[in-house]
Amino acid sequence: MTEQRDDDALSWAGDDDPTLDPSASGERRRTAAPSGQTLETPAASARLDKPATPAPASATPVEAETRSEPDEVAAADRTSAGPVVAEREQMSSVMLVTLGIFGGVFLLYSVGWLISAFRPDAAPPSDAVGRFMFDLGQGLAVAAGPVWMAATLWLTRGGKPLVRIAMLLLGVLLILPWPFLRGV
Repeated sequence: MTEQRDDDALSWAGDDDPTLDPSASGERRRTAAPSGQTLETPAASARLDKPATPAPASATPVEAETRSEPDEVAAADRTSAGPVVAEREQMSSVMLVTLGIFGGVFLLYSVGWLISAFRPDAAPPSDAVGRFMFDLGQGLAVAAGPVWMAATLWLTRGGKPLVRIAMLLLGVLLILPWPFLRGV
C-alpha cells in the first residue's frame, strides 16, 4: 500500500497518455473525440501507412529518430516550421560582466550630468530661445550615457567584441561629466 502511494506522488494523472509523448511532437496522433470516436491526426496516419526506414548502425539516436520518419512527414514539418532562423552565439561571462560595468559607468555619468544640471550656480540665458536650448542641452547631456550604451550595443550586435569594447571606451571618454568633476 505504501509503495503504490509513493508512486502516485511521483506521477500525474494521465502520464501514460500516448498523445503526450514528446518524441511524437508535430506528428499525427490518435485522440479521443468527445463523442467517443477516435480522431486521427496527420502524422499518425502517415506513420501507420508506411513502414519506418531503418537507420544505419553508425547513426546517433537523434539521427536515427529523424531518419525513421517518412519523407512526406519530414518535408511537411520543414515547410510548416517557417524560415530557418540562425541562432545567436551566447556571450561569454567576462563580456557580460564588462557590459555591466560599462552600463554602471554610463548610469553614473547620467547622475553626474543630472546633478550638474540642477546646480544653483548654473546661469541659463535670459531669452526664451536661449533658455530652451540650455534646457535641451542639459537634458541631452543627462540622456547621453544610456543612449551611447544602447546605440553601441545595437550597432555592434553582429561585430567583434573588441569593437564593442572600443566603442564603449570611446563613450566613457567623450561623455565624461566635466562640469560635475570640475565643480562648476
